[in-house]
Amino acid sequence: MDAFELAIAPELRPRVRVGWVSMHRLGEPLRGELDALVAAEIGRMRTADKGRTAGQIERLGPARSLYRALGLDPTRHRPSPEALLRRVLRGDPFPRVHPAVDLANL
Repeated sequence: MDAFELAIAPELRPRVRVGWVSMHRLGEPLRGELDALVAAEIGRMRTADKGRTAGQIERLGPARSLYRALGLDPTRHRPSPEALLRRVLRGDPFPRVHPAVDLANL
């Protein structure tokens, strides 16, 4: 893998944390297990967050704060975790992309 450099603006450093996840062999053999995990997590979210607004869901706070720090209004430009959760709470299907992406989205 080629090396790359990541720079974070000084004013964002107190709020931004960077992580790296490397996943291997996440193809079809895990599909059944992943389907069960996704279904269970969606059920848990629908139960835990039913009737709550995005502003009332504590785990969405950091993404909303980061958007504000970047000068974006999180109610106009939804952070992806919030958009996904809103979709789940509406009863819409959870978007499935690739096993690695699906795991990160949960």
